[in-house]
Amino acid sequence: MLPSLIQAKSAARSIACKNHLRQYGIALSSYVGDRQYYPVYNFDPADEDEPHRYWHERLLPYIGTDWVGDFTCPDYKGATLPGNDGAVALGSYGYNAFGVKLGYSDLGLGGTYSHTIISGDPDSAPLDGARIAESDVRATSNMIAIGDATLIWLTKPMIKLLYGTDGEEGASGMAHLDINYRNYVQRKGYPLSDKIISATESRHGGDYNITFADGHVQSINRKPLHERTYRSLRRWNNDNRPHTDLLGKDQSWR
Repeated sequence: MLPSLIQAKSAARSIACKNHLRQYGIALSSYVGDRQYYPVYNFDPADEDEPHRYWHERLLPYIGTDWVGDFTCPDYKGATLPGNDGAVALGSYGYNAFGVKLGYSDLGLGGTYSHTIISGDPDSAPLDGARIAESDVRATSNMIAIGDATLIWLTKPMIKLLYGTDGEEGASGMAHLDINYRNYVQRKGYPLSDKIISATESRHGGDYNITFADGHVQSINRKPLHERTYRSLRRWNNDNRPHTDLLGKDQSWR
């Protein structure tokens, strides 16, 4: 009976996570419906009042709960902390900001400045590509939007240095879904890849719960989600094309 009980509890946690992501999907659709563009990841030079706000902060009026609140995946064991001028937010859920391109990119949902300019001068940043318009997403039902975050490994001193608070060592999400960063930290030879993979596999049995841009939620195993195939890669990009040539070249991920 014990394995059945464990499986039932795991399934219940996954259902709770999916419910959270459905709410995020509704919030995202409402935001886009009001503005005709997707929330930026963390820097919007076109926003004269609050250019430095993370995507989840922009969704706050629609979802009704703070980042450090009730909407955390029950299978997530890492830190949940707001971002600051020197470090990105940590949490259980992440935003598909980049698409498959390594570096500056307008292929995801977060805009050209996603995760690359944490603090900057809005007046000196060009507006082209800063926001992804609703019309830029060619296939909303096949476009990854928000889901279980890409995990990294943080030590206690790193958390103290970056966030000015105490925290436990472990795998934490960087509030984004990033195929290149995932492949980098899970590649063979990366010092902590085994721990990161273990933490990823223990979350929903290795599945990622994902809400797509049309609001539907789907569970996808970690390997098919990140594989280098036409079917998998195209759902990371707002033009619904794979752009294999723009993906990081490291082939040794696991």
